[in-house]
Amino acid sequence: MAANQRQPNSTARRVDPLYFSIVFVPVVIFASHSVIGDHLMPADLNVPADILQDVRNWLEAAGRYRFLAATWFFGALSLLVAAVLFRTLLRPTAPATRVAAIVIFLFVLLLATLPTLRGFGDTDGSQVYDRLGSAVFEGIMARGTLRGCTAPGDTWLLGVCGEAPVIAMFSAVVDVVNIFAGLALGSMIVGMILCLDDHPCKDIEEKAALLAKNLRQMRQQLYLSGVVLTFGMLYAASWIYWPRNLSQKQSGRHTVLCCCPRRSIPARISASFCSVFTCQLGSFSTAG
Repeated sequence: MAANQRQPNSTARRVDPLYFSIVFVPVVIFASHSVIGDHLMPADLNVPADILQDVRNWLEAAGRYRFLAATWFFGALSLLVAAVLFRTLLRPTAPATRVAAIVIFLFVLLLATLPTLRGFGDTDGSQVYDRLGSAVFEGIMARGTLRGCTAPGDTWLLGVCGEAPVIAMFSAVVDVVNIFAGLALGSMIVGMILCLDDHPCKDIEEKAALLAKNLRQMRQQLYLSGVVLTFGMLYAASWIYWPRNLSQKQSGRHTVLCCCPRRSIPARISASFCSVFTCQLGSFSTAG
């Protein structure tokens, strides 16, 4: 009786350790990004700050609100993906598979966040906008203010205000988003690997049920990955468009119609992405 209780659960999730080598794909991507950024991209576009208007400085806040809203939503999606992975690991899983999944998740998280943690909130280091015209971005952010930042030595939620508190805020928030991105990336990679469950089955019916379960989980992971990647692009667009409202040379305002379906639950992921993307681009184009 006791011997039978010690036997492992035959229906527990079990993944071939070889499948976890998929983690080397993002490692190659990170290395490729480093090579492209260091050797193929321009050092700085040298866009002059005099293209910014001297009036209507309040429009800086319009770009900031879009950036903060996109940050909040992307962070929530990242936590959602991590929660789905946590729920998956709580289900019956072979000990070796669970340990391998946790190790791979922590490896990807560390790989993605270690550079950020080393220079967290450092406004003197390199910034994401350096190659898009740093003078323009710093020129518009220098016009903004933060509550509680009346002197450079004051502190806010994530650090010291400094001479330009909005620049300090932007740098710290981008670092936080990088941590969220590492959390989401690790969760998506491990979640997809766990879709390759291949524990022993008694008959063909049980094997078919296992494949159907793996397919349902894979569709869920693909949906979550698509949502996270889509709103990751919208997050990037939110800060790239930050200076647009104060630019003196705008080619005109372009109105984009938001043709969003009236269904309560979109039947297709593509329809959902199209409507959200169109509405967001419409807000970027017509703002200001």
